[in-house]
Amino acid sequence: MLSSRSIGWQMGLLSTFAFGWMGYLVHNAPRGMSAEGMLFIRSLFMSLILAPLAWKHSPSPFSAKSRILWIRSATGIGTILCSFWNLTQISVTHAMLFSNFTPLLVLLIARWHLGEKLSRVESFGVFLSVCGVLLPQVFGSGLLQYQWTHIAVGVLGCLLLAASSTSLRQATLSHTVPVIIFWMSTFGLLLTSVLLTAKGTWQTQWQLVPQSWYLLGAISIISTLAQIARTYSYAYMSAGKASALGLLTLGWGFAFEAILDGYRLQWIEGLSILVTLIGIALSQRELNLRKTKP
Repeated sequence: MLSSRSIGWQMGLLSTFAFGWMGYLVHNAPRGMSAEGMLFIRSLFMSLILAPLAWKHSPSPFSAKSRILWIRSATGIGTILCSFWNLTQISVTHAMLFSNFTPLLVLLIARWHLGEKLSRVESFGVFLSVCGVLLPQVFGSGLLQYQWTHIAVGVLGCLLLAASSTSLRQATLSHTVPVIIFWMSTFGLLLTSVLLTAKGTWQTQWQLVPQSWYLLGAISIISTLAQIARTYSYAYMSAGKASALGLLTLGWGFAFEAILDGYRLQWIEGLSILVTLIGIALSQRELNLRKTKP
């Protein structure tokens, strides 16, 4: 039998790989495909797949029990919109760097809101992992590579991701994994429908689907796998630990760009990955937590 810690680790590692791969695919989406267009297709796929599993266990939208699902859905979709937009504007690596402060924010929020406390070594590991992903910013070309819009969207996405991660951990204590993801995907479906209608871009987005159906299909399938794995990792790990482990997504982003696009890893980026891995290792000491509902 696998321990809760092992399940959390395995699901967390799987989610970082899948999110890294998804980020690379979104970055290579056809020119003209918007963030809301890709998110609509992704959300539609997830909702259709998970509806049979989530429908019977889903609470009333207006009940007190659904409050955390609303928070998780709104912050989660907001995070994805920010991430998708930056991925269509700048490199995968630099778009993912904007989430670097999230584990520290999650650690503080989880301590205050969920009562989850890490040891000094674990907390130092989270801090070190954040320092690791900041190294390219401090010693590289840093913010000079971005326009102010990239920075604004990236910082907003970081704040939303911190709130989303903490609410995800809380949601796993009272709701099943399919329900949590189904709510978020359905919320995303409704929000992107409004955005596409308001911008009047339904026709232009659908015209791009036939020529890129395989890419959009891959994004949808990999995103679903990533969300399921990530939700399970938060069910078996503290929010701070799971968030720190999620920084491995940056490493996968480096790897995919280097292998498939010939992206040359600078020495500071290699050091960044090494320091981040050490920090993640220190942050992952065993902590007994409640499991999610089956």
